[in-house]
Amino acid sequence: MKYSARTAYTPRELKTREDWNEWQANVLGAAILLPQKEVDLAMRRFAETPLINYEGRYSYGDHLTLRLFCRLFGVSKTTASIRLRQLGYMVDRPFSEYVDPLEVWVMKRASIRVQEPTPELIEKIRRARVAISQQKPRYLKCPYCQHNAIAVYEDTRGHVESKCKKCGRDHSL
Repeated sequence: MKYSARTAYTPRELKTREDWNEWQANVLGAAILLPQKEVDLAMRRFAETPLINYEGRYSYGDHLTLRLFCRLFGVSKTTASIRLRQLGYMVDRPFSEYVDPLEVWVMKRASIRVQEPTPELIEKIRRARVAISQQKPRYLKCPYCQHNAIAVYEDTRGHVESKCKKCGRDHSL
Protein backbone atom coordinates (compact mmCIF):
# COMPACT_ATOMS: atom_id res chain seq x y z
CA MET A 1 0.00 0.00 0.00
CA LYS A 2 1.32 3.44 -0.94
CA TYR A 3 0.76 6.29 1.55
CA SER A 4 -1.50 9.12 0.38
CA ALA A 5 -1.80 12.40 2.27
CA ARG A 6 -5.39 12.81 1.05
CA THR A 7 -6.61 9.75 2.93
CA ALA A 8 -7.51 9.49 6.62
CA TYR A 9 -5.78 6.35 7.90
CA THR A 10 -6.23 4.14 10.90
CA PRO A 11 -3.10 2.55 12.40
CA ARG A 12 -4.17 -0.80 10.89
CA GLU A 13 -4.02 0.60 7.36
CA LEU A 14 -0.44 1.83 7.69
CA LYS A 15 1.36 -1.40 6.91
CA THR A 16 4.97 -0.44 6.40
CA ARG A 17 7.27 1.48 8.69
CA GLU A 18 7.68 4.11 5.99
CA ASP A 19 3.89 4.64 5.82
CA TRP A 20 3.74 4.97 9.60
CA ASN A 21 6.66 7.43 9.73
CA GLU A 22 5.21 9.54 6.92
CA TRP A 23 1.82 9.68 8.64
CA GLN A 24 3.39 10.70 11.97
CA ALA A 25 5.47 13.43 10.32
CA ASN A 26 2.45 14.85 8.48
CA VAL A 27 0.24 14.86 11.58
CA LEU A 28 2.93 16.42 13.77
CA GLY A 29 3.82 19.02 11.15
CA ALA A 30 0.18 19.99 10.69
CA ALA A 31 -0.31 20.32 14.46
CA ILE A 32 2.79 22.52 14.85
CA LEU A 33 2.03 24.79 11.88
CA LEU A 34 -1.71 25.09 12.59
CA PRO A 35 -2.48 25.60 16.31
CA GLN A 36 -6.06 24.76 17.24
CA LYS A 37 -7.06 28.24 18.48
CA GLU A 38 -5.94 29.92 15.26
CA VAL A 39 -7.63 27.25 13.14
CA ASP A 40 -10.86 27.70 15.12
CA LEU A 41 -10.79 31.48 14.54
CA ALA A 42 -10.02 31.12 10.84
CA MET A 43 -12.74 28.53 10.24
CA ARG A 44 -15.32 30.67 12.07
CA ARG A 45 -14.39 33.44 9.66
CA PHE A 46 -14.19 31.38 6.44
CA ALA A 47 -16.74 28.56 6.73
CA GLU A 48 -20.02 27.96 8.52
CA THR A 49 -20.09 24.23 7.82
CA PRO A 50 -17.31 21.61 7.56
CA LEU A 51 -15.51 21.36 4.22
CA ILE A 52 -16.36 18.24 2.25
CA ASN A 53 -13.51 16.34 0.59
CA TYR A 54 -14.67 14.08 -2.25
CA GLU A 55 -11.45 12.08 -2.64
CA GLY A 56 -9.39 15.17 -3.41
CA ARG A 57 -12.14 17.25 -5.08
CA TYR A 58 -14.07 20.05 -3.43
CA SER A 59 -17.10 22.13 -4.28
CA TYR A 60 -16.28 25.59 -5.57
CA GLY A 61 -16.99 27.28 -2.22
CA ASP A 62 -15.00 24.71 -0.24
CA HIS A 63 -12.11 24.99 -2.70
CA LEU A 64 -12.00 28.79 -2.24
CA THR A 65 -12.20 28.42 1.53
CA LEU A 66 -9.31 25.94 1.51
CA ARG A 67 -7.21 28.26 -0.71
CA LEU A 68 -7.84 31.23 1.60
CA PHE A 69 -7.00 29.10 4.63
CA CYS A 70 -3.75 27.88 3.04
CA ARG A 71 -2.77 31.40 2.03
CA LEU A 72 -3.51 32.75 5.53
CA PHE A 73 -1.30 30.17 7.26
CA GLY A 74 1.23 29.68 4.45
CA VAL A 75 0.76 25.91 4.30
CA SER A 76 0.02 23.36 1.58
CA LYS A 77 -3.44 21.94 0.91
CA THR A 78 -2.22 18.58 2.19
CA THR A 79 -1.12 20.04 5.51
CA ALA A 80 -4.32 22.06 5.85
CA SER A 81 -6.54 19.09 5.03
CA ILE A 82 -4.77 16.87 7.59
CA ARG A 83 -5.25 19.43 10.36
CA LEU A 84 -8.81 20.37 9.36
CA ARG A 85 -9.74 16.69 9.31
CA GLN A 86 -8.20 16.20 12.80
CA LEU A 87 -10.19 19.11 14.23
CA GLY A 88 -13.48 18.15 12.56
CA TYR A 89 -13.57 20.96 10.00
CA MET A 90 -13.28 18.58 7.06
CA VAL A 91 -15.40 15.54 6.24
CA ASP A 92 -14.42 12.80 3.76
CA ARG A 93 -17.02 11.50 1.35
CA PRO A 94 -16.76 9.13 -1.62
CA PHE A 95 -16.36 10.73 -5.03
CA SER A 96 -19.63 9.11 -6.14
CA GLU A 97 -21.50 11.63 -3.93
CA TYR A 98 -19.88 14.65 -5.60
CA VAL A 99 -22.28 16.76 -7.65
CA ASP A 100 -20.70 19.52 -9.70
CA PRO A 101 -23.09 22.48 -10.14
CA LEU A 102 -22.07 22.77 -13.80
CA GLU A 103 -23.04 19.14 -14.40
CA VAL A 104 -26.44 19.81 -12.81
CA TRP A 105 -26.87 22.82 -15.10
CA VAL A 106 -25.99 20.71 -18.17
CA MET A 107 -28.51 18.04 -17.11
CA LYS A 108 -31.20 20.73 -16.83
CA ARG A 109 -30.24 22.08 -20.26
CA ALA A 110 -30.42 18.55 -21.72
CA SER A 111 -34.13 18.44 -20.94
CA ILE A 112 -34.69 21.37 -23.36
CA ARG A 113 -35.93 20.19 -26.73
CA VAL A 114 -33.66 21.20 -29.61
CA GLN A 115 -35.15 21.64 -33.08
CA GLU A 116 -33.54 20.29 -36.21
CA PRO A 117 -31.77 22.92 -38.34
CA THR A 118 -33.77 24.40 -41.17
CA PRO A 119 -32.88 23.52 -44.79
CA GLU A 120 -31.57 27.09 -45.27
CA LEU A 121 -29.21 26.73 -42.29
CA ILE A 122 -27.99 23.32 -43.53
CA GLU A 123 -27.20 24.86 -46.92
CA LYS A 124 -25.36 27.78 -45.30
CA ILE A 125 -23.22 25.34 -43.23
CA ARG A 126 -22.43 23.29 -46.35
CA ARG A 127 -21.33 26.40 -48.29
CA ALA A 128 -19.11 27.54 -45.40
CA ARG A 129 -17.42 24.12 -45.26
CA VAL A 130 -16.75 24.21 -49.01
CA ALA A 131 -15.30 27.74 -48.77
CA ILE A 132 -13.02 26.78 -45.90
CA SER A 133 -11.79 23.63 -47.64
CA GLN A 134 -10.68 25.70 -50.65
CA GLN A 135 -8.51 28.05 -48.60
CA LYS A 136 -4.84 27.27 -48.14
CA PRO A 137 -3.31 27.62 -44.69
CA ARG A 138 -0.25 29.75 -44.08
CA TYR A 139 1.88 28.78 -41.11
CA LEU A 140 3.35 31.49 -38.92
CA LYS A 141 6.57 30.54 -37.18
CA CYS A 142 7.59 31.21 -33.61
CA PRO A 143 10.08 34.13 -33.68
CA TYR A 144 12.24 32.40 -31.06
CA CYS A 145 12.58 28.80 -32.23
CA GLN A 146 11.10 28.90 -35.77
CA HIS A 147 8.55 26.17 -34.94
CA ASN A 148 5.20 26.37 -36.77
CA ALA A 149 3.21 28.23 -34.12
CA ILE A 150 -0.17 28.77 -35.76
CA ALA A 151 -1.99 28.22 -39.06
CA VAL A 152 -3.91 31.17 -40.53
CA TYR A 153 -6.16 31.32 -43.56
CA GLU A 154 -6.84 34.00 -46.19
CA ASP A 155 -9.84 35.39 -44.32
CA THR A 156 -7.92 35.76 -41.02
CA ARG A 157 -7.59 39.37 -39.87
CA GLY A 158 -5.97 41.11 -36.93
CA HIS A 159 -3.40 39.95 -34.44
CA VAL A 160 -3.16 36.68 -32.57
CA GLU A 161 -1.46 35.92 -29.30
CA SER A 162 -0.01 32.44 -29.32
CA LYS A 163 2.07 30.18 -27.12
CA CYS A 164 4.64 28.05 -28.88
CA LYS A 165 4.20 24.36 -28.15
CA LYS A 166 7.91 23.72 -28.62
CA CYS A 167 9.63 26.47 -26.58
CA GLY A 168 6.64 27.53 -24.45
CA ARG A 169 7.08 31.28 -25.03
CA ASP A 170 4.12 33.63 -25.57
CA HIS A 171 4.23 35.99 -28.52
CA SER A 172 1.92 38.18 -30.62
CA LEU A 173 1.69 37.56 -34.34
